[in-house]
Amino acid sequence: EAVAAREAACGDAEAQLAGVWDDERRSAVDLALRATGAPYAADASARVRAGLDAHAAAWADAHARACVAVQLRESGDAPNQRMHCLETQRHELRALVEVLARADAAAVEHAAAAVAGLTPPARCEDPSLYRLGPPPAAVASAVRDLRDRLAGARAQEVAGHFAAGLELAREARLAAEALAYRPLIAEARLREGVLEDMSGSYPAAEAALAAAAWTAEATQHDAVAIEAAIELVLVVGVRRARHGEANIWAALAQAVLERSPGDARPQQAGLWASIGALRLHEGRFAE
Repeated sequence: EAVAAREAACGDAEAQLAGVWDDERRSAVDLALRATGAPYAADASARVRAGLDAHAAAWADAHARACVAVQLRESGDAPNQRMHCLETQRHELRALVEVLARADAAAVEHAAAAVAGLTPPARCEDPSLYRLGPPPAAVASAVRDLRDRLAGARAQEVAGHFAAGLELAREARLAAEALAYRPLIAEARLREGVLEDMSGSYPAAEAALAAAAWTAEATQHDAVAIEAAIELVLVVGVRRARHGEANIWAALAQAVLERSPGDARPQQAGLWASIGALRLHEGRFAE
């Protein structure tokens, strides 16, 4: 009976996606993508629908597992943090769907890649995310709100709307600095740096990403430290042709990867891809 009660309490994950990704939202996205008149719009719409259906199903499964863990009171506060992580991902999904439902030429061009770039729900089950512990109670609500705003900035980024995403990221960074919660400052600086890079502002991108890397390192926010260092390999080494410094950032990313628990394969792959681009730029073609 206890098991049945837990399953009943945790079986509404798909209902939580109502208004986020449901039949109405599917139709809205399909109509918007086709209305752009792009020759590949129909194909993009089919790929977007399949990708978002798969992502939503994975999110529902991860949410159900996290909910059961909360019901069982497993491992202290970690299940609650998993739930907060999944809630942020729900906002990330909502933000992307809203962008696609108002698709323009840039959005339809990037649509399939944008869906592929959504954070996998299984990422919320990585224990390395929770080394930080929850934010202080006094700022917890504000931190969640700002993470939702950063999810919106990322949605604009992956849809090709770099100026709009950068404005959101800057606003979130300023608000994070006002809160003085350093892990969130690192997250906002990372998003800001990536969007500065996408916008072609390479000195500003380098400054933001370096701040993200060192703030994340100081607070042991490993996922952000790794991602910022990987981005710096490209910005410093490929965009700005300072190969020696880029190799130092690559070494930092590798060192943090090696100490991190959990599944580091996606970030390891990202690091190797960035190092590959750097070696190409150095003329070290065999490597």
